[in-house]
Amino acid sequence: SEMEKHGIKAGPYSYAVLIKAYGRANNDVGITRTLQRMKARRIQPDQVVLNSAIDAYIRCHNFVRARQLLSTMSEWGLRPNERSYNTILKGLAEISMVDEAFAMKQEMLDVGLVPNSVTRNILIQACVNANMWPRAQALVREIRTIRNNNPDDVLAYNIVINGLAKLGRFVEAFEVLKELEARGGRACVITYTSLVSASLKEGDLSRAWFLFRGMRRLGVEPSLDSYRAMIHGLCHYGQVLQVEAAHRLVHEMNRKFPQQCPDIQAYNLLMDGYSRVENMREAMNLLDEMRALNAQPDLITYTTLITGYSKQRNLAQIRFVFNELKRSGLALDRASLNAFVGGAVRCD
Repeated sequence: SEMEKHGIKAGPYSYAVLIKAYGRANNDVGITRTLQRMKARRIQPDQVVLNSAIDAYIRCHNFVRARQLLSTMSEWGLRPNERSYNTILKGLAEISMVDEAFAMKQEMLDVGLVPNSVTRNILIQACVNANMWPRAQALVREIRTIRNNNPDDVLAYNIVINGLAKLGRFVEAFEVLKELEARGGRACVITYTSLVSASLKEGDLSRAWFLFRGMRRLGVEPSLDSYRAMIHGLCHYGQVLQVEAAHRLVHEMNRKFPQQCPDIQAYNLLMDGYSRVENMREAMNLLDEMRALNAQPDLITYTTLITGYSKQRNLAQIRFVFNELKRSGLALDRASLNAFVGGAVRCD
């Protein structure tokens, strides 16, 4: 409306941007009104606009409106394409509606569309989300050969490996990994990081270290997320030696990723680790280390320190850290205030 006041006619692109904004705001009414306005003003949408509207409805969890728009695209002189169907499929996969997702695939075939690798991977994710492993693995095994380490084909395997690893089903996960390699594919850093995270969750440090260090020998460089996964798992193990190992990994990460480090998340994880083993002196030293590296502590940093000192019933240090937090200029949130009040009460 503001554009029209200044004599500027809004085109399809402007409406697509508006529709996407309504989707992010979870406002399905706004999406419908925008489409109605386009129709009333005889503005012809293109495929991008209508696919954006379908995606926006899915973001709002309004599958009825999304399906209605899919079935009435012909009224705008357009036909649904693979992206139109895949968008709805993705929404169904997220809520584990497997049968409905496969019905959508059949509908694609009925209207003359050929499901692509994106469609297949969405269906695999739907099966994984619903713990329908035979169905997921049947889809993966349709991939006979992986040429040039095709990213979509590798992703299909990664989805299954990640899902199995999260459930602690490592034997099956490694079997799928072997299948991937037998078909000419190579596991990527995401695959290995998933297996590392799952191993740590199961408390299997030996396997986690084997995978973390072993991926490099196989030509896969650990990513920032790989390091974070190891640091998180080691710090939550609750043993001094593991926290010290995590500290060495933080320094290794700083050297390996100078453009992205120091990493506040990694330092907060490490600080929590030292807090768990009641080494608050080292936790406080981390605060100085962060500042020396020009890494600004955040609310989680200070809250973690307050929580650690609360466990030791050290009121003086609780007050000191809280005052440091106030001097930092960060806006206090409920978590930091609750940590301070809870610590003070505990020391009373």
